[in-house]
Amino acid sequence: MKKSIEPNEKLVKKEVRFLNVVLYPESRQSPQRYAELFAKVFDLKIAVNTFAEKITQIESFDVDKDFCYGRLVNFTDLQGKKWFNRELNVVEDFEFTLKKYPNAKEKDFYFLPSIHKIAIIGRESPSLGQLQKFFQLALSKVVNQEFDESVEVNIVTDSILLDKIYSSSKLVSLELHVSYSNNDVNEDYEAAIDDELKAQEVRKMHSTFSGTSKNPLKIKKKSLIGGILSLTRNNGYAIAKGEFDGEYQTVSTQNYPQSCKLVTTEKNLKSELKKKMLSFFGRNG
Repeated sequence: MKKSIEPNEKLVKKEVRFLNVVLYPESRQSPQRYAELFAKVFDLKIAVNTFAEKITQIESFDVDKDFCYGRLVNFTDLQGKKWFNRELNVVEDFEFTLKKYPNAKEKDFYFLPSIHKIAIIGRESPSLGQLQKFFQLALSKVVNQEFDESVEVNIVTDSILLDKIYSSSKLVSLELHVSYSNNDVNEDYEAAIDDELKAQEVRKMHSTFSGTSKNPLKIKKKSLIGGILSLTRNNGYAIAKGEFDGEYQTVSTQNYPQSCKLVTTEKNLKSELKKKMLSFFGRNG
């Protein structure tokens, strides 16, 4: 049943991209534990240097039943004691002590613990890469070491590049970085690899496959390597070298994030986004 739109409400168009969060070991994975970690990052005001002099932290955070949402802020941290005085035209010692920071940019995020996915709204700065780095490092600071917890945060990538890798007739090398999932794999070969990683307690796996220009790699989707490659879409990344779109190049799945369009009102944004995330990733993400 569609929600009614009041006459004075305006439809807004949002572009949404996603990050996948996986907590290890498997015995610690639960919606409640995921929500606790996010709340702790906010409560402790954890800030992360995400690029050059750019710092990112959570500005606000709240929970609406089983849906978490908040706002990130990214700002410039002015470092260094040598400053240039334009009025006097000299370099002088100066220590900036005011706890205020310039170039602040805000970005909304939503987190659905049941499928352990973060939704990032819009393409404006800070970049998705900066936000992936923030959540990776910030969440890693609040895990419980006594229970051997660790966390992996990956960009959910579009299948378009995976399809290009599978169909490439001039694939020279393939580098795969994966970790096991949060029970969100359905494809046969992908699921088999995921089960093996879990059974043998392998949290991270790095594999490199090499061919030559005369004898290139031939990656089949329904194969061992194909299963690992498919697993990177939510739980890692792949770097491939070869000919793509008629040009020899090196490509990374991290530069091909999955995205979707959402047309709704600001009032209905949370509920519509939640439905969109569940339709994209299913109950188990």
